[in-house]
Amino acid sequence: MSLVSAESCAAEIEKGKVIAYPTETVWGLGASIYNNEAIKKVFEIKGRSFQQPLSVLVRDVEAAKALVMLNQKEKLLLKCFWPGPVSFIFPALDKDLASSLGSTDGTICLRCSDHDWIKQFVLLCDSPIVSTSANKSGAPAATRQDELSWLPEDVTIVDWKVSNKGDLPSTILKTKGDTISVIREGAWSVKALEPLFDKLNYQII
Repeated sequence: MSLVSAESCAAEIEKGKVIAYPTETVWGLGASIYNNEAIKKVFEIKGRSFQQPLSVLVRDVEAAKALVMLNQKEKLLLKCFWPGPVSFIFPALDKDLASSLGSTDGTICLRCSDHDWIKQFVLLCDSPIVSTSANKSGAPAATRQDELSWLPEDVTIVDWKVSNKGDLPSTILKTKGDTISVIREGAWSVKALEPLFDKLNYQII
């Protein structure tokens, strides 16, 4: 099923549905992070291990503060990179929530997208949503709407025909004190980001 409006898709999320949506990188699968059945369905659709955690899409740094532990330096870090194709891993405030998303270490990976449709959509959702690439586990992620025909019929596919800006997923980083670990290099090159890390007094390890 395809829907055009962000309002309709937000309503689907609140009803416990799974949607496929565009981002500035690859297409994603989304569901409310507070609906365990919908989260379980995302894992099943992807054929993904329940020990491989799902990321979370948030609207801004304030929304992130409600989900994870952030110090002042980390808040500044997020403000420098968001919105954009960089995800960050932080300790969750609610360990049970982290566990329901597949986390085994009590952390949550957060993403704030710069995609035009997403920026409107997240403002309409009552809860943050799952952010994981739209693909079978191990297969390439979808970069176009016409690559989503394999999805179950009850998954709502956003009617967005414009090509995404890139074909790589987000870069994933994890902070610890004054260091940053590169968990996955994706749409943004870590080398290109080094000057900003230096300015914020972070060392890449």
